[in-house]
Amino acid sequence: PVTCWDEKVVFFSFAGAAVQKYKLEVPGQPDRDYAISVPSALATPGQLLPVLFYLHGQGDSWPGSNSTSFDALGQREGFITVYPKGLGDFNGTIQDSYIAWNTGLYDGGLQKADDTCFADTVGTCYDSCKAQQLCSNCGWSTCHDDVLFLSLLIDHVIKQFQGDADRVYILGCSNGGMMTHHLAQRLGPRLAAVMPVYGLPLIGFLNVSSPLASVPILQLHDRSDTVIPLQGGASGDGWLYYGVTATLSAWARVHRCHHSATSISTPFDGGSVHLSCISYHGCQEPTVSKSSSREGNTSGDSDQNRAVVLCTYDGEHGSWPAHAEELAWWFFQKHSRRPAFQ
Repeated sequence: PVTCWDEKVVFFSFAGAAVQKYKLEVPGQPDRDYAISVPSALATPGQLLPVLFYLHGQGDSWPGSNSTSFDALGQREGFITVYPKGLGDFNGTIQDSYIAWNTGLYDGGLQKADDTCFADTVGTCYDSCKAQQLCSNCGWSTCHDDVLFLSLLIDHVIKQFQGDADRVYILGCSNGGMMTHHLAQRLGPRLAAVMPVYGLPLIGFLNVSSPLASVPILQLHDRSDTVIPLQGGASGDGWLYYGVTATLSAWARVHRCHHSATSISTPFDGGSVHLSCISYHGCQEPTVSKSSSREGNTSGDSDQNRAVVLCTYDGEHGSWPAHAEELAWWFFQKHSRRPAFQ
């Protein structure tokens, strides 16, 4: 039900930051693909670099889908960009037109999966789901464990490419945005910050628990979305979603923010798509390492305490606003799991 594309812009590699493709062995799964762009001016041995994972949408081209150029930005700003690839195990083969992320649709059983769409919604049952007898008309992705894949990939990049374990950032669009929410719920404090882009949890799959008090979030969403509606409810193809208000209110609660959000300024406000952002204020300080004994505080309206942010813009599902990459890095670079970072 969810894709993330912009046919007018194609993926490219910035000079000096070539994107290399690799495979990773994952127990019980086909070998998994990922691509990676490491800044050409990789620092001296031992210097760790931030890592940004970009999660594509359902059926997107890979490794570089639609209108993003994080590898170029990473070259300039000094961070690693990783492009994992979802699985499209359908009709006996791996089909790129079906690549998608497993956001835990069947974790609660078939009945819970059935509650995420209407009775006449037309879904797809992937081979890995058929093998487990997990087919619902609400199905639309692989049943292979993508949390396991991405967790192992995070470990691998940290070990093999000088990635900084305290500065791991996840950004995904559409189905990748849904996976960003799911990955935050499952990996929690391992992540320094997350940014879902026009992706929200399906009904019954919003679980924002206390460990996420250490994970800041910026949700970027177009205002006229009918595939994953901004305020939730039924999509045009029959799936049911939480809206941004319910989703970010849950995040604000665990961050112990004030109950209402107010406007904030970013360097990317306005423009042809009228980008604007709001933030919940008074949040408990999010940059607390799991290994640190420092207590969180509520130091008011500093950039570091803008832990729950919503930015919206004029557009439809799949439209990628200008400077979205820079907006992401503007947000991410404020946050680390390392207490001394700030």
